[in-house]
Amino acid sequence: MAALLFHDEMTRFGGDDQKALAALSMGDSAFEAMLQKHPMDWQKQLNPRTKGMLRDYALTKDASAEGLSTMALPGTGVVVMVMNETGGNAAIALHQLGAR
Repeated sequence: MAALLFHDEMTRFGGDDQKALAALSMGDSAFEAMLQKHPMDWQKQLNPRTKGMLRDYALTKDASAEGLSTMALPGTGVVVMVMNETGGNAAIALHQLGAR
């Protein structure tokens, strides 16, 4: 479900992953209102939670693009990002995400 929502937002914002994630984080109406009011500096207007999420996403995306492994520190949560542009299916296996 989350992947479908992200896909819809990516389509809505012309592939802009930062705007898509911000809209998902803030809610469509709040993000649209903020974007209308601050079209040029919208990222500066984001709440701290959304700014942090976009920062973490960018770091993960950059590390993945460089072929590096990305790991979350204990107690910080886990972000799983699957990018499959082949048109095929992607299978993901997650193990011991809840282990402490």
